[in-house]
Amino acid sequence: MGEDTTSGRDLPPPTGLNTPENIRRLKFVVAGLGALMVLGFLVVVVTIANRASTLGGEERVAAPSGGRFGVSEVAVAPGERVREIVPLDGDRLAVHLASERAESILILHARSGQELGRIHLVPQSGFASRE
Repeated sequence: MGEDTTSGRDLPPPTGLNTPENIRRLKFVVAGLGALMVLGFLVVVVTIANRASTLGGEERVAAPSGGRFGVSEVAVAPGERVREIVPLDGDRLAVHLASERAESILILHARSGQELGRIHLVPQSGFASRE
């Protein structure tokens, strides 16, 4: 009962896809695909970590040396007056400029005084004009 029945027989050579050479190739393919999956997972983890570390990172403008604010010049056309200054998120300011002919909103970088943008306010109809 405890005898090995296959030890005395000669087994036929493997045929079809079940050859030792094909099994060896299959092992390399499985190992290569496993390594590719691990590499892909590492790329995803590193990408998430990099994006999380720079989350909320805005473009920074260097402050003047000595840690002082410094002096900034902002161009305002003759006849324009500042109606209001509103701090925005980050290091930006919105400056509402008005003149007899037009109004505009100037977006500035608070530390450098650099103009980031200008919005010209144009009336849509006669009810919004200054008349």
